[in-house]
Amino acid sequence: MINLWLLILYYFYLSTKEEQINFMKKIFIAAALALVFVVPACKKKNPAPVDPPVVVPAEKPVLQNIAQIQAGGSSSYFILQDGSLWAAGDNGWGQLGKKTGVVENPKPLFITDQVSKISIGISHTFILKKDGTVWSTGRNSWGELGGGDLDRRAELQKVNSDVKDIGAGYWQSFVIKNDGTLWGTGANTFGQLGDGTTTDRNGFVKLMDDVLQLGAGENTTFVIKKDNSLWGTGFNQYGELGTGDNKNVSSFIKLMDGVKKVSSKEYLTLILKADNSLWATGKNNYGQFGNGTTTGSNVPVKIMDGVLDMAAGAFALVLKQDNSAWITGNNEMGQLGTGDINPISTPVKLMDQVKSIAAGTLFCMVLKNNGEVYGVGDNRSGQLGQGTTTNSHKAIKLF
Repeated sequence: MINLWLLILYYFYLSTKEEQINFMKKIFIAAALALVFVVPACKKKNPAPVDPPVVVPAEKPVLQNIAQIQAGGSSSYFILQDGSLWAAGDNGWGQLGKKTGVVENPKPLFITDQVSKISIGISHTFILKKDGTVWSTGRNSWGELGGGDLDRRAELQKVNSDVKDIGAGYWQSFVIKNDGTLWGTGANTFGQLGDGTTTDRNGFVKLMDDVLQLGAGENTTFVIKKDNSLWGTGFNQYGELGTGDNKNVSSFIKLMDGVKKVSSKEYLTLILKADNSLWATGKNNYGQFGNGTTTGSNVPVKIMDGVLDMAAGAFALVLKQDNSAWITGNNEMGQLGTGDINPISTPVKLMDQVKSIAAGTLFCMVLKNNGEVYGVGDNRSGQLGQGTTTNSHKAIKLF
């Protein structure tokens, strides 16, 4: 490079003024051509580094492919076909199974995967996974989480295994192991564990053999044995055990034969018999029996035939064999879907083409045959999962 500049200087020294001017013109022309053609080509071969574009994550789409719905207290849960569990609503005790830092959660949150069933108390939750393990979260004031302590939890903890079914009452919890044995933990003030005592338990104790399924209520517990007989224990002040009196019991007693399913909540017990007839016992102050009265009973009263499923709350939600959903009883949050808040004592149709139903304390949901989910009623904790906390007096599409 130095030799080149020496040659240029030497040429200028020997040349005439006119030759120097012509030489400078050639230099300027060459430089201009280089700027136009050479520099851009070099830039294409060696482009300057560019920061990658900022990718803004898209908002999670609404839930799809919902296989199961469940409701409890003021929370709602959705199991998708891939086994993932999502939840919305009240998380004041950590019952959603995720640390959210807020009580109201109006949009569904992913909780865990590989879930086969969920059961909800008033402020705690039990989850059964596909591998037979049981996980719990939420309030634990009476040992209802079954972890051997009284510590509240906001994240899932494994508490049992080799389990085929689960059931959560208000403050007591149960599992049915694969061998048909029933185990319970939690509050036992009224004998709802059925172990012959009124002593609370913070770890699982064995209660019974040959159990097929269970239905845990407020302070009352029911099981159906393998011979389809119905047994119950616990609180009975409103006649919800159906024993003909109002005395609490602390050991399981046989109540009825030929039972397919039982649902109990808010001191109301609904019994589905093998012939698909629906029976009710207990509290009926809002007409939740659906028999046109507000008179309760301490013995089961037949309500209707042709029933496929039912769910008890402060109201009764019934799924008939023609896949229509009917509802009756308390309506203080508009959960009957009638457009007002007036209780009714005779069932009204909520919706057709329904696959499954779920009842919280003052709201309910239905899963339709086409996979759509509708909800109605109390939404103060965002349990309808729509991003708001506005109640709905008519059934609205959620997902």
